[in-house]
Amino acid sequence: MKKNFLTLVLAIALLAAGCAKEKIPEPQTQPVTEVVTEATTEATVPSELELYLESIVAQSESIKYRLENEDMSQADMNIASQELYDLWDDALNHLWGLLKTRLPEEEFSPLLEEQRQWIAHKEEAVAAAGKEVEGGSIYPLVIYGEGAKWTEERTYQLYDLLLTLA
Repeated sequence: MKKNFLTLVLAIALLAAGCAKEKIPEPQTQPVTEVVTEATTEATVPSELELYLESIVAQSESIKYRLENEDMSQADMNIASQELYDLWDDALNHLWGLLKTRLPEEEFSPLLEEQRQWIAHKEEAVAAAGKEVEGGSIYPLVIYGEGAKWTEERTYQLYDLLLTLA
């Protein structure tokens, strides 16, 4: 659900950016006066963490769009898939660093073990995906794509954990 919401936010932002290039007339409406309380402001203002993830999602969607819609050489697709993997890997490491500083040792230790197991499973999945095309020019696209998929999913898990700490 969060991914759908973030995708919607990205689409609105992209639409707004496209509309900003054209002069759109202001709607002719009466001004609305509204009382904004502190509680409603807090609920509507995205946190720094939310803004960070929205930025990562926007960059990810841009790379995915290029991969799916642009006429790219195999080498360019391989490079773009590595960019996608690196983007999510950097995001995961950023969130991991935040967790490391915010969780007490007794809560962080089991998470560290869980992370080590996740890494082992991810590496197995990447290797298995790569075996099907080993030696082919598509190999980097496949392994980086699989790695990005796993890492994006794990990033959302760590993000959700961080939200529970806020």
